[in-house]
Amino acid sequence: MKITYVSSCLLKKNNKILIASRPKNKFLSGFWELPGGKLFKDESFETCAIRELYEEVGVKINLENLNNIDLITHRYKNNSIIMMVYLVETWLGKIKAKEEQKLAWITRYQIKEFNFLPGSQIFFDRVYENYYKFFK
Repeated sequence: MKITYVSSCLLKKNNKILIASRPKNKFLSGFWELPGGKLFKDESFETCAIRELYEEVGVKINLENLNNIDLITHRYKNNSIIMMVYLVETWLGKIKAKEEQKLAWITRYQIKEFNFLPGSQIFFDRVYENYYKFFK
C-alpha cells in the first residue's frame, strides 16, 4: 500500500484557527483542511510545512515557529497518509488564498459546521474537544 507523507499547519490567532477548502481542480475538492501538503522526495516534515504555508497562503515562517502537536495516520481505500501537524502562532506576511481555495478563520466551536477530509477528521475532533489545551 502506498504511503503519503503530509505536513499540515494549524495557524492560530485570536483564539481562531485558519482552515482552507480544497480547490475545485484538486482531488477531494470541496472538503476543508489545514494549510499544508505532501512532502517532496528527501524533504523533511518541517521544510514541507514552511514551503506549503508560503505556497498556499503566502506567509513565511521560521523553523522556530513550528510547534509539533500531533502525528495523524489514516488509511484510505488505496493508500495511507502520515500527517505531521504543527501549531503556528507567529508568521510574516498577510494571509491570502494563493491556490483558488476558500479560507476561513473559525473557533473550535464552529468545527462541526465544516466537512473535513476523512484523514483530518480525527485531528479536528481533538481540536473541538480542546484535547491540545491551546484554546481558552
